Amino acid sequence: VTSTGIWSTSGTGAFDPDEFSLANNYLLSSSDDIDGNVMLTLTSTNNGNCLAVSDNINVTILPNPTVLITSGDSLCANLNSLNMSGTVTSGFSTNWVVNGSGSIASPSSLLTSYTIVAADIINGFLDIYLNTNGGICPVEKDSLRIIFVDPPIVYAGLDQVYCSNEVVALNGVISGTASSAQWSSTGTGLYITGNNNLSTFYQPSLLDIVNGSVTFTLTSSADFGCNPDNDDLIVTYKPVPNANFIFNSSCEGDQINFSDLSTTTSGTINSWQYNFGDNITSIADNPIHTYNGSGVFDVVLIAGGSNGCYDTLIQSIYINPLPIVIFNSSNACKNGEVFFIDQTFLATGNIISWDWDFNNGSNTSTLQNPSNYFSESGSIPVLLTVTTDSSCIGVENINIDVLDGPSAAFSVNPTQAFVLEDIYFTDESTNGPITDWLWDFGNGNGGSNQNEIYQFSDGGTYTVVLKVTDELGCQDTTSKSVLVGLPPALPSGFTPNGDSENDTYIIRGGPFDAIDFKIYNNWGQLIFESNDAAIGWDGTFNNEIAPIGVYTWTYTVVIGETVINKEGDVTLMR
Repeated sequence: VTSTGIWSTSGTGAFDPDEFSLANNYLLSSSDDIDGNVMLTLTSTNNGNCLAVSDNINVTILPNPTVLITSGDSLCANLNSLNMSGTVTSGFSTNWVVNGSGSIASPSSLLTSYTIVAADIINGFLDIYLNTNGGICPVEKDSLRIIFVDPPIVYAGLDQVYCSNEVVALNGVISGTASSAQWSSTGTGLYITGNNNLSTFYQPSLLDIVNGSVTFTLTSSADFGCNPDNDDLIVTYKPVPNANFIFNSSCEGDQINFSDLSTTTSGTINSWQYNFGDNITSIADNPIHTYNGSGVFDVVLIAGGSNGCYDTLIQSIYINPLPIVIFNSSNACKNGEVFFIDQTFLATGNIISWDWDFNNGSNTSTLQNPSNYFSESGSIPVLLTVTTDSSCIGVENINIDVLDGPSAAFSVNPTQAFVLEDIYFTDESTNGPITDWLWDFGNGNGGSNQNEIYQFSDGGTYTVVLKVTDELGCQDTTSKSVLVGLPPALPSGFTPNGDSENDTYIIRGGPFDAIDFKIYNNWGQLIFESNDAAIGWDGTFNNEIAPIGVYTWTYTVVIGETVINKEGDVTLMR
């Protein structure tokens, strides 16, 4: 019988204290752990004459249990429970331990929850443990400190009252763990810069205004598992005025009357702010304004109500341009025709009338380009008033320097002459220097010399006209009548036989200023007498046909200052 033995192993570990101790420990090597099992054999020693015997044991090597808490390490202070989760190596059981004052729903379940109480939140944290239960392997554990974080807090702001045409300014505030917040409302309007911004603007809809109010809710984010926080803001809408005004159309430089027609359903209209579009303003309800330019101006009226609300209206007003009156004239000479040319400028529209006033109303005209004669020299006022199709009126008043000009005059020698007799026309004009002379002898002929000599080929009274022009272009005209006569003449015979040819014995020539015509028979008896150059002898005496024969005549003819006496005879034939 033996009492000793020796240990051996299939592994690479070592025996403690050694392989000869029957009561022994086997220290596993890393290779043994990898292999997962090892054979331990005990063989007897000191057997004497007996054969050695052995016994073995197969040892299965299990890995150490691994336990891990997978819950987060932060928890919102406004939650009433903590969800706990963990993992453990297969084949091992676990148990939860919490150092708080609450309770665990299922301590042995990897997925369970812990009921949070006020004392836990006051303490500020919880330490939780996940332990393996004892058995083959030693107890393994994992621990986690859960920190309570502040809950999210949002503040939407105080309730507000807005005018119904105003944009609502929303300015929310968040604190605690909230990283963001979002606006929502009972309205149907539009968030101008989005509802995810703490500071944003809200444009109300027509339905919002009709409803009279909108409730805005600011909701925080749910960070760290926190329940979101909400806060409400109520906006109430006040009615706004209806801004309105009218104005009379006008021209540049005219006074324009603006009349307020603004209304309100709440209180009264108590303020007005006009901007006339030309950097001029007014706070009168019915202002009067004058524009110094033409064109389109945007007139702005801000009407304020007694409830503190305002409304704005913009209307465009067109100011018609004034005509810029411009005119010029030809050289103005006393008693000469002066031509006026209108050169008025109008930016838009048309001129429909011209009113000229020459010399304070002494002469007028409605022509666009008239002419006028001035009977006086000196500085003479000329006023032109033009009217446009938009009833705008422009005026220009210019003093015209009317020059004296030449004074036409001439003499005639002789003033009465006979046909083909030289007549001397001598210029006696004054107020020169005169540069041009124009003669019109009244028969289609004329001349341009200063002094003219002319013979008329036919008798008659002619109006001779002289027009003179000075070096400034001024003209004057004068005229005189010239009597040109034919010497008296009588034929040597006539035939008063009723054939309408040479039936009357009449003095030819003239014209005569006076005549004394007598006819005598052979006995010296006066048988015909006439003082009218148009009446001649018809060959009768005492209403009887005078006999054929020779008769004696005498005449005295006056032509101007010339007196002609003559006598002779005539033969009467049938």
